Amino acid sequence: MAGRIPLGLSNADNRPKSGFGKKARSVIPPTMDRASLVESLRAVNSLSCPSTQTRITEEDILKPSADRVQLIYLMLLNVVFGAAPSTFSQVPFQGIPTDYPELYEEHHFRVNFLRSLQRLMNVCLLTDNDFSPRDILEPSPKRLQKHLSAVVNYVKFFNFAEQISNTEGKRKEIEELNEKLKASVTSITDIQREIAELEESKEARKEVEDARKHQIAEQEHELRDLKTHMSNLESRLKLAEESQERSKKAHSTAEEDLKRSDDRINDLKMQVVTSPQELYQSVDEVRKDLEDKRNVRDETIGNATMWETLAKKASDVTPSVDDTIGEIDELSHLVEKTIQLDNDLKRLMDSKRKLTQELKSKISRDQNLSGQVKKIDEEINGLSQYKRTLSSTDGDSEQQKEIESFELILENKKEKDKEMLMELEETKQKHSKRIKAFEKLETQVTNEITLMKETYHTYQRRLEKVNKPLNSIKKSL
Repeated sequence: MAGRIPLGLSNADNRPKSGFGKKARSVIPPTMDRASLVESLRAVNSLSCPSTQTRITEEDILKPSADRVQLIYLMLLNVVFGAAPSTFSQVPFQGIPTDYPELYEEHHFRVNFLRSLQRLMNVCLLTDNDFSPRDILEPSPKRLQKHLSAVVNYVKFFNFAEQISNTEGKRKEIEELNEKLKASVTSITDIQREIAELEESKEARKEVEDARKHQIAEQEHELRDLKTHMSNLESRLKLAEESQERSKKAHSTAEEDLKRSDDRINDLKMQVVTSPQELYQSVDEVRKDLEDKRNVRDETIGNATMWETLAKKASDVTPSVDDTIGEIDELSHLVEKTIQLDNDLKRLMDSKRKLTQELKSKISRDQNLSGQVKKIDEEINGLSQYKRTLSSTDGDSEQQKEIESFELILENKKEKDKEMLMELEETKQKHSKRIKAFEKLETQVTNEITLMKETYHTYQRRLEKVNKPLNSIKKSL
């Protein structure tokens, strides 16, 4: 550290000398008060190395002990001379045979410490008469305060003023940073509280959304069932068309067979009959074939007509089913909207209940105040009558003064109660206005809900209309 005095100087070099051959005389620096001395020692303590830093309080100066005083002076020696505690324990020579070297080492530390401390006091303008080893072994508060203020004055005004000011500035910065940290901690707690509230509201919204998703999933399941039913109908229609084509082919083949049989009959008529029995047999065979083919034709024609009617019904039903799918989508949106409106209605009803409860409490308070005002009026009337009787009977002036003062108190109370009544009436009017506004909102919401219900019922009727032909098709199939 710049400005430190080396330890190698002797006592004679560091003592203040007077000119003209006179004896050396100590110039005692001013003694600092206890509070400023403690603050200055703390500032100097921040300049020392961490191994010599110690916690300094006013108790160290009011009730000093040898150990605490030694620690404070070790810190000051480190600041002024740059000496660490280990330098006082170093033995400058070796090889002396002793029985107890530990005692010698302790004695050597104490000697080096006292010599360095005496040198420090000489630098701080204190002589051997002003400071002695007794001040370390048996310290007194006054002498310790004087010696420490001398060292602090030297450190402050000769070598380390800039560093002390820097440390004080850093301490202020640290205090400001601590205040900012406290403010940031409070803001963080507020943010955490807001986050917890948001999470609670998020959970409530999640429950509502889960219920809505469940409803939508059910509606989607119904839609899937309808779509599967429609696909089954379409597949059955395709099968009916295929069977219709087959019946047409069978009908055409039957007609061809009929033509062939007619041709055969005509051929038989044209032929010359050789044997009537063979002719009858052939005619019977042909007739049986014709009857069988006619029966087949009739069956195919009946099946074809039946499948044609089914196809017509299915073609009539398909656009209505498509419309119902779109209506079911609209119904899901309507259900979501009705749920939202129901929630809004519940909130409005809760707020209305709270307002009505507040109104009832304020009306009861108003009634109590009006009763109190009536009682006060009765008391004032009684006092006025009593005053009249006293004035007519020439009563005591002291009683009249007491009555007048009591009347003033009652009138003041009456005025205060009237002001409270006026405030209650104003709040009552405000609450009545709010209740009217809530009632309007409630009517609007109820109207919207009724409209939603009507539309829901209309869609249900349409679905029933569509389901009737579907059920008839199912029965026919």
